[in-house]
Amino acid sequence: MFNNAGTFRKTGSTAIHITTVGVAFNNSGTVDVETGSLNLSGGGTHTGNFTGSTGIINFAGGSHLLQAGSSITTQNANFSGSGTTTINGTYNVAGSTSITGGNATINGTLTNLGSALNISSGLLDIQASNASVSTLTQSNGGLAGTGNLTVTGATTITFGDHRGTGTTILQGPTSISSSGFRLDGGRTLRNENTLTWSAGSLLFNNNVNGTAIPGSGTINNIAGATFIASGDSASSITTSNFSVSDNGSDALFTNAGTFRKSGSTANHITTVDVAFNNTGTVDVLTGILNLTNGGTHTGNFAVAAGTVLGFGGGTHQPNAGTITAPGTVRQTGSTTVNVNTTYAIAGTTNLQGGVLNLAGANASTGTLTQSGGGLAGTGNFTVTGAATISFGDHRGTGTTILQGPTSISASGLRLDGGRTLRNENTLTWSNGALQLNNNVNGTSIQGTGSINNAAGATFIASGDGASSIAATTFGVNDDGSDALFTNAGTFRKSGSTAGHTTTVDVAFNNVGTVDVDSGILNLTNGGTHTGSFDIAAGTVLGFGGGDPPAQRRNDHLTGHGEGQWVDHRQRQHRLRHRRHHQPSGGCAEPGRCQCLHRSPDPVRRLPGRHGQFHGDRSRDDHLGRSSRLRHHHPPGPHLRLQPATRWRTHAPQREHPHLERRAVHPQQQHQRHRPPGLGHDREHHRRHLHRLR
Repeated sequence: MFNNAGTFRKTGSTAIHITTVGVAFNNSGTVDVETGSLNLSGGGTHTGNFTGSTGIINFAGGSHLLQAGSSITTQNANFSGSGTTTINGTYNVAGSTSITGGNATINGTLTNLGSALNISSGLLDIQASNASVSTLTQSNGGLAGTGNLTVTGATTITFGDHRGTGTTILQGPTSISSSGFRLDGGRTLRNENTLTWSAGSLLFNNNVNGTAIPGSGTINNIAGATFIASGDSASSITTSNFSVSDNGSDALFTNAGTFRKSGSTANHITTVDVAFNNTGTVDVLTGILNLTNGGTHTGNFAVAAGTVLGFGGGTHQPNAGTITAPGTVRQTGSTTVNVNTTYAIAGTTNLQGGVLNLAGANASTGTLTQSGGGLAGTGNFTVTGAATISFGDHRGTGTTILQGPTSISASGLRLDGGRTLRNENTLTWSNGALQLNNNVNGTSIQGTGSINNAAGATFIASGDGASSIAATTFGVNDDGSDALFTNAGTFRKSGSTAGHTTTVDVAFNNVGTVDVDSGILNLTNGGTHTGSFDIAAGTVLGFGGGDPPAQRRNDHLTGHGEGQWVDHRQRQHRLRHRRHHQPSGGCAEPGRCQCLHRSPDPVRRLPGRHGQFHGDRSRDDHLGRSSRLRHHHPPGPHLRLQPATRWRTHAPQREHPHLERRAVHPQQQHQRHRPPGLGHDREHHRRHLHRLR
């Protein structure tokens, strides 16, 4: 033991010379370090003073207790080893404070930490005191306390942590690299200059030596400051979950200045997995910035061409500011983005999951790519360029306006809750169902969807994968009955095999052109038509459902080939008819056969020229309608078949629920008919009416 009640002085040595006292050293007098370093490695109790104009006092081990009334006023102070130093007196260092090991706690009066604070190991706990230094260099170790530390100059951090409810204020330029940085226990890192983070993760809930500290960290990038995620190693701002009371849920990044991602390769991702509130500007210059834990935003988001801003989780509330991007805005996971501000993306909106909810404003995007997730809300969403949809849903009373070419494939698209899909260009549907009443995650949304194919637009059901446009019933209040397809442009079925059927099982109103180029188009839920129907040779237009018409007195057919009307309800009956009819055409079982036909193929052959037939009402009533083919052309929709093999039919607006129209080539005709009035007797008329049945 060394007891000093007088003056202990180290002097006359070189600057790097070290004098070590390896026994307990109790100072009740004065220790004066003029040159070199004095290491006290054996602990001690101190009521005296430690001074020195140029040297270093180093509390290097053991347990040191500086009681009230003591002071440290040396030029430089160092805390190292594995010991603890508790300072209940005054701490006023002019040069530098260095923490290279052990724990130093300042409970007394903290006047000055010096111009430089260096932390490479151990812990400096300033408790409730505030302090200011010119520079901070930290490669490991920690800073703790409820007081604030202000760095007026440069800060260089390669690893370490700051903990406790105080604030670290960075007024000069800051560099965070290598292994990153950790915040915990309610600590706030406040950037007031330019902070460049180039490597390592930023962890907002830390576990120090296996001990969880309740509370998480916060970064506050103030107005006028810039926080840069630079290069390919600035990858993660995240938090850890250590228990129910320390789960990291209060971790927060607040940006009131500029948050910039730059200097990375195109595919590098910087993930912010803590709540991120933006009241300033988020500027994505390179790579991908992914915000995965929600946030409230009143600032701006700017996304450069070739870059991506991702909303990858949580609930985001853009309540003000703008979202503009020649680049891509991507939504993934279970994210909800409630847009209450300007959303004008010149580039791409990429929906992969979650919900993009246009809560109070209209929005636009240059291109849309959707492979999942949903578009919702009362606002309209305009796609000025190409749209590519492989799955997902659009819901809410707004309208999705497709001004560019659109592709719907893979698993199709769902509309619900009053949503309208308006096509103003060319939409090619090649696979998956179009569901106009959806059930999202087991929850029924009242109201159904509508598709509006605008005048001048083309809606193509292409190939054998475009099979069904339908609405599902989820109850009395959500039965899909108001689902609607309105065609004011061209609805075309093409590119399919001959036997493939595209079924439109919602109300279908045609005021434009329906063009059947291949396969079978079956309209099974009625509709009102003032437009045209064009049916190519070998294809079928089916009216397979909906309300039957009251009459068909105004049917008018003209053409250069041969057409057929086939009643679906009679198909099974025909099979029975053929089984129990004799080869001569007579009926062997008239009691079972309710057919009025004498031919085993009860299909009416239509004349090859303009003709006038007056049907037998008894036979007409068998189909529940009155049939007359008139020589005049009453107004109404047109049924057009391809040239050289087509009929044009002027029909009333409501079609029979079980009728399909089929084009037949002239070579398939059994007989060439002459125009009416040239020797057609009544029996001749009856025979052709009989075949029409």
